[in-house]
Amino acid sequence: MKIKIILAENAGFCFGVKRAVDLVDELRKKNDKDIFTVGELIHNQTFIERLNRKNIFSIEESHLFETIQINHDNDYVIRAHGVKKEINKAV
Repeated sequence: MKIKIILAENAGFCFGVKRAVDLVDELRKKNDKDIFTVGELIHNQTFIERLNRKNIFSIEESHLFETIQINHDNDYVIRAHGVKKEINKAV
């Protein structure tokens, strides 16, 4: 059985993911602080590893306070899905 692979004419991120990635890249260019995203910007392990190499790390919302002590010298990015009110106030 032969498998036919058809490549889509357009490939890449959806508008929301592209915008989030562009914004975090711009933030990275503006300063040298670690950046933490509350939740993953994209569900793609290869891309997450690329962000990690740029000192952009994702933290699961449910583990935010257990994982790190919030340091206001760092930057925190809340993804488009939003977060609980108490997390939003903390970061």
